[in-house]
Amino acid sequence: MINNKRLTFRQASVAGSFYPKDPTQLKKTLTSLFNANEDLNIDFQMPLKAIIVPHAGYIYSGSVAAKAYSLVSTCIKRINKITIIGPSHFVPFNGIALSTAEFFETPLGKIKVDHHAYKLINRIPEVIYLDKAHDREHSIEVHLPFIQYLKKDVRIIPLAVGQTSYQKVAKVLEKLCEEEDNLIIISSDLSHYHTYKYAQKYDLQTALNIENYKCSQLGPDEACGYLPIAGLLKMAKDHKYKIKRIDLCNSGDTSGSKDSVVGYGSWFWVKIKFLC
Repeated sequence: MINNKRLTFRQASVAGSFYPKDPTQLKKTLTSLFNANEDLNIDFQMPLKAIIVPHAGYIYSGSVAAKAYSLVSTCIKRINKITIIGPSHFVPFNGIALSTAEFFETPLGKIKVDHHAYKLINRIPEVIYLDKAHDREHSIEVHLPFIQYLKKDVRIIPLAVGQTSYQKVAKVLEKLCEEEDNLIIISSDLSHYHTYKYAQKYDLQTALNIENYKCSQLGPDEACGYLPIAGLLKMAKDHKYKIKRIDLCNSGDTSGSKDSVVGYGSWFWVKIKFLC
């Protein structure tokens, strides 16, 4: 579905709450998160194609996300565009929403939306333009500073997922993955508001379901971004790609009470052969 009216900027919505609003402090926070992963020992032979990362505030899930982005840093030179696909938390709609904005803004500056890549998918019936789905959505925005820290001139393809099926998400990802320089970022937290010990067991089972391509076992109780995750899994299975876990924890491990926690995990996706 094509919309000829475009916004110029999508302004930052959660700067100052999910991550620092001050550019200097934000850079310091990101530097600290990346420095903590200098000794991360995960190697892979095939090109990195996708990561699954959480989207909570940086004090909660920033360390988990940074481990995945540290892997991205090893191959960022070949990446010219990044698809970020996350759930819509605030706006109910049917389908998968594009943004008409030319740029998304963060305290680190503006990042260009790749409307050429949109042309690959905007005629798929489930794909629509819906700016209000992006206006307040944090599941995409929180990843932008990580991306800007790694590469300033990369372009993004932001997609917010509403009511649809994971098979339709997979169809969209399939088209976008035709471009070799496109990295896919799946944005999702895991379970919400269980006790620490219960969440550990629950999220571990979700992680095993992810790693065994059990798309039908994923729902909103397992992960808020279950549709983007399951869509990736379907495509990964169809193309004989492999997902490998990087980290699994919850907010009780990173910052906060253990009485009611949110789960976080990160994974990377390559073709069959990898070393760990």
